Amino acid sequence: DLLAKGGRNGMLAFIAIFSSVLLACCTSIKPIYLQNTIDAVGSGTESALLLFACYVASIVGILGFEAIRQLSLSKYRTNKVFTLKERVMARVSYMTPQKFQEEKGQNYVTILSNEIDMLVENYYVTRLEFTYSVLVLISSIVALFYINGYLALIIIISTVCPILASVVQGKTIENRTNVYTM
Repeated sequence: DLLAKGGRNGMLAFIAIFSSVLLACCTSIKPIYLQNTIDAVGSGTESALLLFACYVASIVGILGFEAIRQLSLSKYRTNKVFTLKERVMARVSYMTPQKFQEEKGQNYVTILSNEIDMLVENYYVTRLEFTYSVLVLISSIVALFYINGYLALIIIISTVCPILASVVQGKTIENRTNVYTM
């Protein structure tokens, strides 16, 4: 039964990641279709209606894939908490009363009431959210290069430089703080 729940969690994580990929794609192509629709209307070409339909489809895709992502993420969170709590309870139920007292039983109560929820939120769910952020970043960079490669390079360089500067400065401050603390 526990293995089946682990499989369910894996499937929910897969659905969340897959819907994140599709959501990131729809999010990055939406402005491209909007621009192409505006250009087609301005030039009077017949493809304007088709491009507008693609633009609307990307909006519908964003709404649908975001709903799927949020639902699967919520279900994943709930199932992961249940699975971990079930494992802790299985361990406690096989302990002798003496062993339970030796290991301070209130620790298990704390684990069940607080720490598992925090672990799932701060580790498992955060990993999925990080994956989504990386997918959005990659699809946005691809869309930028599609729109204008030179502009994309300027944006990437102007975005990365301040980040690198703050990382280097942060390391310097951290090293100085450690020296002063010692």
